[in-house]
Amino acid sequence: MNETIKKYTKYYFGALISKYGFKKKSKTLNDESCLIEYISESYAIKVEKYHREFYPTVYSLTDVENEIGIFNLLGFLKREERDIPKSDFFRNEKDIEEIYRKQLIHISSAIFENLDSLNDFFSRDKYKENVMEFHCYWKGKHPELYKTL
Repeated sequence: MNETIKKYTKYYFGALISKYGFKKKSKTLNDESCLIEYISESYAIKVEKYHREFYPTVYSLTDVENEIGIFNLLGFLKREERDIPKSDFFRNEKDIEEIYRKQLIHISSAIFENLDSLNDFFSRDKYKENVMEFHCYWKGKHPELYKTL
């Protein structure tokens, strides 16, 4: 994995490990891609890098096939609020290290600012109900993704 990405993820996501008890797992998939997971007792935060962009998702440890994009989930959790976190790939930046740095700051800030909401969503006693509610919300927001011929 690129040393720059290692440095930035350690710096911007380190509190997930040191303060919140997450475990880290990472692997390099190829020259352009890598995967970093931060695993709590009930869910995992996965950050995948493809080429120049990072894609964060979350999933329950009891439902690993049901990954949800973090910004999609935060849009659902914060739908009644004025400031809804949105993804940003900083495509106008020219310097690749600055693109990585800004994306990882943006993703980690969204996670830390909403960690309580993520913990609540993935709590064992409410998860199934929460994920069903999310899927209803998502289908209502994007019906074009669910059309059949």
